[in-house]
Amino acid sequence: MTIDHFIEGASSVDMGQIINRAVEKKEKVLVYMNWKDQLYEQGIDSEGRQLPPYKKSTQRIKKAKSQRYDHTTLRDTGEFEGNFIIIYRPNEIEFSARPTYRDGMDLTLHLQDRYGTDIFGLTQPNIEKLQEIIKDDIIEELRQWA
Repeated sequence: MTIDHFIEGASSVDMGQIINRAVEKKEKVLVYMNWKDQLYEQGIDSEGRQLPPYKKSTQRIKKAKSQRYDHTTLRDTGEFEGNFIIIYRPNEIEFSARPTYRDGMDLTLHLQDRYGTDIFGLTQPNIEKLQEIIKDDIIEELRQWA
């Protein structure tokens, strides 16, 4: 292989597609990091900001249900986080959730309006974990064209 062939091959690599395929292989893990690690365990959004605390009435209800109430988790029945998804675009990925209907209302939109769109996505430490998680898949795919 000549240098020209190598350069030509390298320039034809679509890194966005490679990264998206690597992320897609680990989608469940990454979505879990968003709702479980950040929202449920820490009560933070993707910018690392603490979500506003539950109202006292909500804390009483959650306590009666034996649910976590020490910070906002956005978890009640598990239905909302079950709808978390990753949307793939050519040079980006977006964390989101499919509509979650309860009592005729879209709970996903309600929570997004109340707590902001940053409830979806990864914090900087979790982005760094993401990079480690997908690194081997990216390297493996790059080896295939070389």
